[in-house]
Amino acid sequence: GAEKAAAAAQAEQKVQVFREVDEWPTVKMVAENGLKLNADNPVLQQALQSANQIIQAGQRLESFIANPQRLTDANIRLRANEAIGAAQPLAAQSARLAQQLAQLQSLLQVQTQTVPVLVKSDGRTTIRVLGVGNVGEVKEKIINLAPGTYQFEASCKGYRTEIITVEISPAA
Repeated sequence: GAEKAAAAAQAEQKVQVFREVDEWPTVKMVAENGLKLNADNPVLQQALQSANQIIQAGQRLESFIANPQRLTDANIRLRANEAIGAAQPLAAQSARLAQQLAQLQSLLQVQTQTVPVLVKSDGRTTIRVLGVGNVGEVKEKIINLAPGTYQFEASCKGYRTEIITVEISPAA
């Protein structure tokens, strides 16, 4: 029993050290190894649970951070916000996770800010942004669009209707 207790105490100490340096994959490994000997150790069980949650939350956030252009899609933004909500209560335990959280939040903010787009035409052609609305028959007009891909339709009596695809980037 004394050997088992000593091994558990050693595992608990290691877990604490790696927890403090924000090395959650190592916390997970140490806790798993410690639990092989002491399956019912509450400190190691808690450490393993925290490690799994933090690692998983970090991977979810990273999947959005790695592909910020996907955030122009409303469904993906929704999932990114869910990932943020899930990660928030864990951020106090991991500086790296807190940093990923802040990074994704600022990427989302950029994606939801509209960009002024200057539309120029001959004043006789009807301009529409498909799925958004009519611009009308204009010589020049500034419209505001969120970053994303849009289809502009130009139609004029007696001419073939033209559709062009325009990529609006946050920086443009």
